Amino acid sequence: MQAPAKDENDFAPRIVIIDNSRPIGKRRVERLVREGYKPVGWIESHLKPSQLMRGFEADRYHQYEQACEKLSKIRLVLNEEHNQ
Repeated sequence: MQAPAKDENDFAPRIVIIDNSRPIGKRRVERLVREGYKPVGWIESHLKPSQLMRGFEADRYHQYEQACEKLSKIRLVLNEEHNQ
């Protein structure tokens, strides 16, 4: 389910994966629809929703780690230049 856009600049609203195979999941889908969420598709998988999300976010997390590493190196260089 995709969240409603917050404003006209919100080009990528949040997506929530819901297991609607049980009554609690079906109620959650109904609640989100009332809140303005829209169905965006179905995923057939033996994995749990949390496992699917970790897989989807793995690349993004790796990019985040690389960016943090670059920033750390930049800080070291700047500190060395500042201390000279």
